[in-house]
Amino acid sequence: MTLELTESGFIEDPTRALRVLDAIAALGVSLSIDDFGTGYSSLSHLVRLPVHEVKIDRSFVQGLESDPEFAPVVRAAIDMGHGLGLQVVAEGIETDEAAVRLRDFGCDIAQGYLYAKPMPLAAFETWLEGRVRVPVIAVPVDFKTEDLADTVSLGVY
Repeated sequence: MTLELTESGFIEDPTRALRVLDAIAALGVSLSIDDFGTGYSSLSHLVRLPVHEVKIDRSFVQGLESDPEFAPVVRAAIDMGHGLGLQVVAEGIETDEAAVRLRDFGCDIAQGYLYAKPMPLAAFETWLEGRVRVPVIAVPVDFKTEDLADTVSLGVY
């Protein structure tokens, strides 16, 4: 399971955000920074967060085809993510050309309308037929509920 965060989601109170994100990561949940490159966070925050991936915003990806000046920015974002030990996801891929270019840049994961558009559950189930599924088991690792006591209400349902 991956929880996506926007850069603005942790910039208001980075100390509190770091404490909560550390607790969530301890549960085995992967953390991803969504719309990477569009926010105002400093790189010093990025290196302290327990994130596993960054998602390059679709505006940069779509710019690859229309403006050659976007290529160095996208490549730099991919290289920086890898340099920090993170997976890099490109959002908003709509053409084969963009997919090939991002693959050549070393992007790890691609998502966008080229692969599938948002769809209702029934259509999604049909789309999944014949595709390989990987079972996922999440096991909390060294997680104490008191670590979240001041930030999240925990209850038994």
